[in-house]
Formats: sequence, structure tokens, C-alpha cells
Amino acid sequence: MNVFRFLRGENDLTAKPSRRPGLGNASAGTPPERRTRTREELERTVVDSMKSALSLIEPCLASDAYDDAMIHLGVNGDYFVESLGQHEVQTLGCALYMQKRGKALTYLAVHQITDQFAGKAMNTPMIYKSLNRLVARGLLIGDDQAQTEGGEALRTKAYRITDSGKAAFRLAIWNARILAASQQVVAA
Repeated sequence: MNVFRFLRGENDLTAKPSRRPGLGNASAGTPPERRTRTREELERTVVDSMKSALSLIEPCLASDAYDDAMIHLGVNGDYFVESLGQHEVQTLGCALYMQKRGKALTYLAVHQITDQFAGKAMNTPMIYKSLNRLVARGLLIGDDQAQTEGGEALRTKAYRITDSGKAAFRLAIWNARILAASQQVVAA
């Protein structure tokens, strides 16, 4: 199971994760049990923490105390802002992931992280578009970074997530989770 399956509402932790070449299979020379067990423990931790956080926010979502204000904001077009797309949410997730490790986000990092977590890397044009949109919305800040590689100086664009970016990411994840749960009810 992975985080994206969790967001779609597939909470079965007993499902066997799919194997990709080079990630813990016997042909790559690493024992599959060790890699799988570590990943399953990580995924269980993520699922547990998301369930815990959702239990804190669900009472607010179920309450109708603020409905009048929300109706006004929702119906009045002046307050409406286009929501984040899937690639933008993934990119913000990558930025937060890198920040937790004390590093800045780069194009290559987005490519590698999406491949690691989703099993398929985000394509380069979508990375560029998502980063540009997020910078324009103030959810990421772009910095030029000087790096040296093999004695040559390279310039690369690096990004940091803003506080607004973190809040937008968290809300987008909750929104996706709620929508996934509502689709399960309709399908049942």
C-alpha cells in the first residue's frame, strides 16, 4: 500500500505492495523482506498519523456552526480561488519532504521523489509548470543555487515551501481524503 492509495480510501494495510525492479527484489541483490518490511512500517506510520490528524479535524468539518459564512464565501465569486491540481499537490508534498530533510527542492528531486512514492516519476514539463504555478501563487519561493560538480560551477533553481504552501498542501490532502471517502459511499 502507498500513501496515494490511502488518499483514494484504500485502507487495506495487508495488501502486498507491488515490486518494481531494483527496489528490494532478489534480482537486485538485496533481500526483499528487509526492504518491504521497512516500507510497510513507514506506510503504517503515515496512515496512522493521517488518521489521527483526520480525527482532530473531522468534528470541525461535520459542524454547521460556520455554514452561513462559508455559504457567503462560496457563492460570492470574489473570494473564490482555483484549487490546486494533482501535480501541484505532489510538488508541494515533495517540497515539504525535502524541507523535513533540511534540503531545498529541485527539478531532479521532484522527479526522484514522485518516482519513489508513486512508482512513476512526474514528467519534466509538468514539473516545470507546477513549480512556476506554485511560485506565482506564493506557495513556493525560488532561489538560485550555485553548485560545483567535477570542478565546474553549475547554477540550478531551488525552491522552498512557504507557510502558505504548507497550509495549502495539508488542506488539499484533507480535501482529497474527504472526496475519496464520499466516492466510496456512492459506489457502495
